[in-house]
This record gives sequence, structure tokens and C-alpha cells, in this order.
Amino acid sequence: MGQEKNSRRCWKIQLKVSEMEM
Repeated sequence: MGQEKNSRRCWKIQLKVSEMEM
């Protein structure tokens, strides 16, 4: 369960990084 929550946080961080790269 803990890993699933971490995965969601990871995709949120990746979204922010991808937006910053743009």
C-alpha cells in the first residue's frame, strides 16, 4: 500500500519536472 502512494507522488513530481523542462 505504501508503495502505491509513493508511485502517485512520483508521477505528480514528474509532471512538475516535465512542465519546468518545457
